[in-house]
Amino acid sequence: MRVIEVPATTDLSDFSAYLWHLKVPHRIFEERGQQILELMDAGLEAKVRSDYRAWREGKLHLTVERRPTPLSPILARLRATPAVVALLLLTVVRYPLISGLTGGQPSGLAMWLTIVDLKTLTSPAVTLGQVLGSGQPWRWLTPVFIHFSVYHLLFNCVAVYEFGRRVEQGSGPLMFITAVVVIGVISNLTQVLAIEYWNFGGLSGVAYGLLGFVLVRERMQPLMSCWKLPPGVKVSFLVFLLLLSTGVTELIGLNIANAAHWSGLISGGVLGFLTALTKASDER
Repeated sequence: MRVIEVPATTDLSDFSAYLWHLKVPHRIFEERGQQILELMDAGLEAKVRSDYRAWREGKLHLTVERRPTPLSPILARLRATPAVVALLLLTVVRYPLISGLTGGQPSGLAMWLTIVDLKTLTSPAVTLGQVLGSGQPWRWLTPVFIHFSVYHLLFNCVAVYEFGRRVEQGSGPLMFITAVVVIGVISNLTQVLAIEYWNFGGLSGVAYGLLGFVLVRERMQPLMSCWKLPPGVKVSFLVFLLLLSTGVTELIGLNIANAAHWSGLISGGVLGFLTALTKASDER
């Protein structure tokens, strides 16, 4: 959240050092000849504005000499989004514990994460009715933790962080967790309905859902900086989705969970719309 905008010639280094001393996550950047101080936590806006005015008026004397390290901006971003970081850590830590495909079937921990219990299957086909009636509802979500390669894992983690941090900063950690669960379940069940097969997984459906959430909130709340995505990011992800949906990857033996991607994008957009309406109602 932007709290201070001053001419680019203004020296904010001492005030920035003061904020780091108070452990206030922030960043300072230039934009159109202005120097912008942006907070990670909107709840600190009033204090930072008050302290800045007091400093400029000579009522607050800064004696802190501490300067942030090169890692400070990165660490500040991570501290500002604990729910996103927790999800990604859980995903990454689980990855080595999920052994690769053995004879076409997962083994080890992966057996507990697939959309159905493979021990009960008599054929590769899986119906939505089987999934819903299995008595193991955690499986509706857990395929999001299955990744089939390091590249698959890294791409999804980067996407979830980029979009998820905006959801957490704009709507809070509880909303982020709710969005992940709702989008994950919807995208997984839709993928089963589309292909009637168990062998899929990954956070990409959730990533596209978070993208949908951010796109809608950006449209409805254009003045909030946390919802503003770089145009190139939006276009590239949407073009990538359209390209994959043509089935071109299947020509090289790479099957993509397109149903999970599209249902994730749509369900995330609906969540973004509903939460924006709720927020607008609460502010009246």
